[in-house]
Amino acid sequence: MEYSKDNKVYKEAEVFIFDEADEDPNYKVHIIGYNHYADFELFRLDGQDNTELNCQGFVKWDGCCNVYIGNRDIMMHFCYIEEMQSIFKAILKVREMIGEYIYQYDVNVTTKR
Repeated sequence: MEYSKDNKVYKEAEVFIFDEADEDPNYKVHIIGYNHYADFELFRLDGQDNTELNCQGFVKWDGCCNVYIGNRDIMMHFCYIEEMQSIFKAILKVREMIGEYIYQYDVNVTTKR
């Protein structure tokens, strides 16, 4: 995915992201930096050498970013880090309380083992 085809690649990297309690990485991010923006792809790792593309997007020089979820089905735009933190905190809260609205909800299945 490229925001502009006129820019030359400035820097490219693959970085692994670890959850605090895990020894193995949980995510891999592929970043391609250009002059005024960077593209990224975030892959979830399952510990078995399998990867799943979770999201992709770009961040512009001013910090604004577009994040595409799934097969580019959904796009979310953020201008501030606080916006991202706020929406993901709200999604987590919804996830925590949703069980009382589902008759056959099994909390044991929905938490990481």
